[in-house]
Amino acid sequence: MSPSRTITAGYRIASLLFAIAVGFGVLWAVAITLDIVQGGDTVQVPVQLSPDDVGPLPEGIHVVGWPDMRVDVADPTRKQTLLQGALAIGPGLLVIAGLWLLRGFLRSVLAGDPFGARNVQRLRSLGLLLAAGTPLVALVDTALRNALFDELPPYPSLDLGSAGFSLPLGEVLAGLGAFILAEVFAYGGRLREDVEATI
Repeated sequence: MSPSRTITAGYRIASLLFAIAVGFGVLWAVAITLDIVQGGDTVQVPVQLSPDDVGPLPEGIHVVGWPDMRVDVADPTRKQTLLQGALAIGPGLLVIAGLWLLRGFLRSVLAGDPFGARNVQRLRSLGLLLAAGTPLVALVDTALRNALFDELPPYPSLDLGSAGFSLPLGEVLAGLGAFILAEVFAYGGRLREDVEATI
């Protein structure tokens, strides 16, 4: 039985996205290295602004919480450049790893072995990546943002802050879903083995 066009197209798209992600990762690493060695022009620091410092707004419009802002730092130090570059490492690795697992999963489906042990392991790895990896990356990114914020020059006229840790609940739930799906595939694999043993 030949694979469906949807699976074939999905595999090709996943392979293309994986190649693009790896390519961008390499280019990003080269650019950050050059900025650290030669000195970058600007570093963009994510910050939050106190609601008290937000200017007058039209009637009926209110600021809730601390709105996200960005501070552009000209002629940054090497430490500032390194910290900004480090913010992209965790999310980038998660995307590359996720696409690698998805690509392998779809390749097994194309080969006619969707319920194989390797796909079960891929789903479990994806679940671990989402349920544990994304909160860990979010925690590390919070620490990096705070360290970068501490390197900002003072702005006496504004009350700026750095965003705190936020649990990526959607990704964690998706990870739990991947674990459940892995057990479904494992059960399907055992059923297939039982059927093959009776033939």
